[in-house]
Amino acid sequence: DIDDDLIRFLEDNLSTMSIKYDVMKHDLRYPLPEDLQNAFDVFFTDPPDTTFGLILFISRGVEALIKNKKVRVSGYFCMTHMDAPLERWHKVQRAIIDMGFAITDILRDFNTYYDLSVDSDDYIKEGILEVISPPKKPWYTSSLIRIESSGEVKPLIKGEFLDDKVY
Repeated sequence: DIDDDLIRFLEDNLSTMSIKYDVMKHDLRYPLPEDLQNAFDVFFTDPPDTTFGLILFISRGVEALIKNKKVRVSGYFCMTHMDAPLERWHKVQRAIIDMGFAITDILRDFNTYYDLSVDSDDYIKEGILEVISPPKKPWYTSSLIRIESSGEVKPLIKGEFLDDKVY
């Protein structure tokens, strides 16, 4: 991850468990370090909720997967219904297919985001608070999507991706 606070949180909490883990700081706008490429059976990511962010983070996950046609590999990522139009879902699904995967499962409302503030500039600029009252309980959720290889897998985005469209 790139977030120092999250890295600290993971290190603090994982150290209390009896599991093997490595936590490292890495900006996914850059390719994975070579020792992480072609090394895993599965990846998990909770990417930025933009089309390019989703495709970039999934592509980096695919970089991490073992490239062996005899072994099925899988990935998990999160995507919201709250602000993701169907056009984004379609583009992401097309990208997943082009990378060599099929969607096998969707767990709706897997994540609930508790710290979203409705007094943000977006709500004020768009006049949302003039039309509806602020929510009284957490409302922003995302689904967990499982993908499984259906043949050879390849990332769509390779090399550096420094476009602002990621966020």
